[in-house]
Amino acid sequence: MRTLLRLAIQSLRLAAALLRHALTGKNSPHALQTMIALHTASNGRTTAWLRARMGHRPLAAIDERSKGAAASAVFPGMDSSIRSRVVEEVAAQGYCVSPYLLPAALRESIVRFANEAAGDEWNAGGPTSRRVRLRELAPDAAKLAFDSGELIKLEAVQNLICDAGLLAFLQQHFGRMPVFDTVGMWWSIASAGPAASEIAQMFHYDLDRVRWLKLFVYLTDVTPETGPHVFVAGSHRPEQFKASLLRRGYVRIPDADIEAAYGRQQVREICGPAGTMLFADTIGMHKGKIPRAANRLILELQFSSSTFGTDYPPLPLPAAATPALREAVAAYPLVYRQLVAARS
Repeated sequence: MRTLLRLAIQSLRLAAALLRHALTGKNSPHALQTMIALHTASNGRTTAWLRARMGHRPLAAIDERSKGAAASAVFPGMDSSIRSRVVEEVAAQGYCVSPYLLPAALRESIVRFANEAAGDEWNAGGPTSRRVRLRELAPDAAKLAFDSGELIKLEAVQNLICDAGLLAFLQQHFGRMPVFDTVGMWWSIASAGPAASEIAQMFHYDLDRVRWLKLFVYLTDVTPETGPHVFVAGSHRPEQFKASLLRRGYVRIPDADIEAAYGRQQVREICGPAGTMLFADTIGMHKGKIPRAANRLILELQFSSSTFGTDYPPLPLPAAATPALREAVAAYPLVYRQLVAARS
């Protein structure tokens, strides 16, 4: 009886949060935690229900734009047949390696930044409150994370987030208008020590939004010994959620428990050369494998179908934004609301 009452209260809170978001576009303070609580209690049924119903109408001209002069070289031949294949693979497995590599010139410019810029140092226990460059890391450092506000200033990042072929793919995947959420990048530091929970080296799932897709870009060569992204194939599908795992709450899960629940054959280590681009629906179980042989640099972009959930800090549209990004922001202001809101 007490459990039913608690679920009823959470459901009312969720309904109130959804109404506020629909009327104002803003999230209530309890929106995210309520969504997570109901996700774990219902074995994902509430989230699946929301995913099927929330989001903006698709943009009518986005496919045509991807074929014209605005299309960039990042996804050069992402026509409808290739997009459909990638969409189907993400739907089936929860992830798909892009048929294209990030162009070398873009990758090299981002790596130059990452080699010289200051970032936030982390050790296995979390942030250390030190801002340092890669060469200045402490011996026990496990991660160097860069500010989203600095990353958005990079020309390569700007051209990637407004790539017309990428937007057309995301809209086909969501069946709704994609919304740019955030950008992140970090060095994972090679170590002989155990995997660290605080830096996502143990299995977990994400639930910041109702529905989203992440694009991970390997900026260094990734082998089994240099920190591949690890994904449990099929674990993103509601019928494959494991109630025994979700009932633990929003926590890290040991490898042995994941293998017992899903089978070792479903645990996929995704390797590839520098420039490899990976789409992942990270409501599925995943982790970053600890690098042993060399540091790994990874860029992460996130697009969503709805902004319900957490509130990401707005990002300033750089004064020196590329023509491609300015054109995209003007054409699709709702897609880039994170940038438009910060500029106004």
